[in-house]
Amino acid sequence: MYQSAGRSGQLDFYHIRSSRRTQAEDERWMDDWEEERYSDRYYSDRHEQKTGKRRRSTGKRPVHILAAVIVFALVFFMGRGVRSLAGSLFGAGNVNVTGDSILPEADALLGKKTAAVKNKQIVYLDAGHGGKDQGTSYQEVLEKDINLAVAKKVQKLLTDAGYQVEMTRSDDTKVDNYTRAEMANKAGANVFVSIHCNYLEKGEANGIEIYYDSNNAEGGVLAKKTQSWLVNMTGAKDRGTRTEDFIVTRETTMPSILVELGYLSDSTERARLLTDSYQNLLAGGIARGVREYLAGVE
Repeated sequence: MYQSAGRSGQLDFYHIRSSRRTQAEDERWMDDWEEERYSDRYYSDRHEQKTGKRRRSTGKRPVHILAAVIVFALVFFMGRGVRSLAGSLFGAGNVNVTGDSILPEADALLGKKTAAVKNKQIVYLDAGHGGKDQGTSYQEVLEKDINLAVAKKVQKLLTDAGYQVEMTRSDDTKVDNYTRAEMANKAGANVFVSIHCNYLEKGEANGIEIYYDSNNAEGGVLAKKTQSWLVNMTGAKDRGTRTEDFIVTRETTMPSILVELGYLSDSTERARLLTDSYQNLLAGGIARGVREYLAGVE
């Protein structure tokens, strides 16, 4: 094609005009064409020429463009911005957001708490002994103090996880064992956990063991789950689970266990039981056992 000297960059329609049109008609035709080629009518005409069907004007091309921009933005930010968003939502800067992993991790951070709050599950914790009843002891090391320290740590873990946690005692006071069981029964607790330390007068012994009532099968299930978590988290000797006729496990109407955290008569275990870090592990094991059990009965 040729270029018109008066219209740089445009096709010279004077050289291809029909012999049946005048120059003025061609100029008007060219102006109309320039106006229409950006209109919906131009695209409709082109569509009709190719398909033989008239294209219905929708006037939605700008909407299509906007939609494409939005889709692109979403894809871009999902690829690069979700990590920051997840960190803000979950308070965890290292949340893994690749592949399918974000849902399980979000469930680990949020799911259990939501379920516990929704169901209002009640955990009753019993720090053994108290007041004038010191429990077992070794010189200045008193069982009642260790029991309460660990119970309070379990209370915090389960409360933070969304459970309603009650205590038979929260300070150094003596509570009758029958009263402890009655408190849990009246509250309609879902589980009852009594926390103690062991002692052997003669011979050597160490490790963790859990007791439950022989007439409470669910107590046995709770005991096994909790024992497993305690041993795995602390590395202590696994002394297993067994039945015994204790007042607090016999008189309670819900799944109940009595946990022996370790032996104050064993010098190595006694030293561990006095440390905050080991108490944290014990509390974590009890809390995980309780949570696993309650998750199975929701």
